[in-house]
Amino acid sequence: MTDTPNLIKNYSLYVNGKKVGTANGHTYTITSGNASQIGDGQWLGVSQGVTTTGLKSKCIVPFGGKAELRALEDALLNKQYIQVGLGVIGSSIHKVTMAVQQAEYDTEMASGNLMGNFDLIGGAPNRVG
Repeated sequence: MTDTPNLIKNYSLYVNGKKVGTANGHTYTITSGNASQIGDGQWLGVSQGVTTTGLKSKCIVPFGGKAELRALEDALLNKQYIQVGLGVIGSSIHKVTMAVQQAEYDTEMASGNLMGNFDLIGGAPNRVG
């Protein structure tokens, strides 16, 4: 008997409901915020911290710009929150209110590449599905 192989797919990034089609790769983290509680010579348990998220996204930056990338840069410069959707991860879409912490642009003269790297932070995700 042969097992059916699993289907593996990347997840897409959506900013304010629009797909960032120039995205080239992401690293998405969910952190519990919990911390070990240490008493006099003993571990007592874990505190119930606040769940946070982080997103590092690499995007191709086309000449002439893209509205979705402009929304990330505008959110950074204007210190505004954006609605981020990540999906599908496993069997659900993660929706998170996030802030852009940093934008970094890398270019390469020989190939003419221009990449944008965006770092975002947010609260707990709302999983849909």
